[in-house]
Amino acid sequence: MAKSGCPTRVEYRPRRMHQPRRIDVADARQDLPHKAIKEKMRAKLSRFGALRNREPRLDWWPGCRGTKSMNRRQVLTGGLSSLVVSPAGGAEVSKPQVPKWRPSFSQPIDRIEERFGYYFDRGRDFAILENGTCVLTEAGLSDEAAAMAATQTLAMICNYHPDMKPSDMDDGNVLVSYNHPAFNVVFSDVANAHWQEIEARHQDGLATGEVLITPLGQNVFDELGKKALLGRCYMFMDAQAPKVIRIKPS
Repeated sequence: MAKSGCPTRVEYRPRRMHQPRRIDVADARQDLPHKAIKEKMRAKLSRFGALRNREPRLDWWPGCRGTKSMNRRQVLTGGLSSLVVSPAGGAEVSKPQVPKWRPSFSQPIDRIEERFGYYFDRGRDFAILENGTCVLTEAGLSDEAAAMAATQTLAMICNYHPDMKPSDMDDGNVLVSYNHPAFNVVFSDVANAHWQEIEARHQDGLATGEVLITPLGQNVFDELGKKALLGRCYMFMDAQAPKVIRIKPS
């Protein structure tokens, strides 16, 4: 695990679903302190809002407070995977492939709300779904508009087979992010309490035919990777049956 001030990066990036795919995992270290990284990201524009002080807007999601791994990520999607050719020659939407694993345990929503707000300095509006997925929304939306925006964000991720980036946080938890501003917090104490199930079922957290290349090998995961797969399963569950249960303004 990286020491404070020495960020690490782990990325899981999918290719198209119906071709042989490789998901690259980068594990790099930078010698920039947390403050320098955050200041660098402050200079980048964002269409999803600004920090509380309304200084220069951030990239599509701001550097989280407490991250040990913060980096920009290229968005790689498998857009063709959501389309099939109908007998008439047109295109119709097919169901995205999802993992078989539906964790038997949940995480406390109150804790998710508190930690996620902390990670973003209490400066962003966000929605929380039934299984704990948090989605950043634009500031000032009505509850109805925010819920709709959160649902659409998850649909964009799920329908194009998401990549994911797990980040070790300074409180010992893991924050899983995607190619759109949705996130899952995985609490270390909850994961440890259910580690037997995670060990036994984490491979079922892969979509059908999905291959992840990690430093340990093909579809071989360390503790961080297994927690990331757990968090992504919650995201898939929320995307399949979206139910927004809380809207939190900044």
